[in-house]
Amino acid sequence: MDQRQLTAYHEAGHEMAADELGVVTAGIVSIVPNPDDETLGRMASEVQTFPWKSGYSPEEDAAFREVMFHDAVINYAGHAALVALLGAEDMSEDCAARHGAGQDWANAEKALGGDAARMESAKARAIDIVKARRVHIEHLARMLCDGNGTVDMNDFWKARRMIEGPPKMRFTIPPL
Repeated sequence: MDQRQLTAYHEAGHEMAADELGVVTAGIVSIVPNPDDETLGRMASEVQTFPWKSGYSPEEDAAFREVMFHDAVINYAGHAALVALLGAEDMSEDCAARHGAGQDWANAEKALGGDAARMESAKARAIDIVKARRVHIEHLARMLCDGNGTVDMNDFWKARRMIEGPPKMRFTIPPL
């Protein structure tokens, strides 16, 4: 698999984790390299610019911790896609750095304040999401590689609806 395909899976992992967690994203995923910051791809979520700081109240602190946990899961999910779907070695910092995800790793660690237990929990959640969203990740990666390297997520979800049909109802109407 070439670098473009690896990057596509990586970015698709980030995007599907954000979607699973209900995090608003910019709606654009790209594997077009950016020479300014030397990244090979990108997706942006609102979590990355979250304005809260810890220390306001117990309720706000709990909400802040949840948001930061989601941020860490999204950061780990790029590498998790390579591990769970493509057979990269493991979810270690060294392996992530070898595959170009060192900054994602650092961002996740910072979001969780270096709390080892929360980091392990976020990594496990990222792996679970990636496995559950395998079909979506593979489809998004193909769209990224087959096109110009950038996908508008509205186009992705339209394509998914054409394949899967309309969303299934999640409830039943009781008989009268």
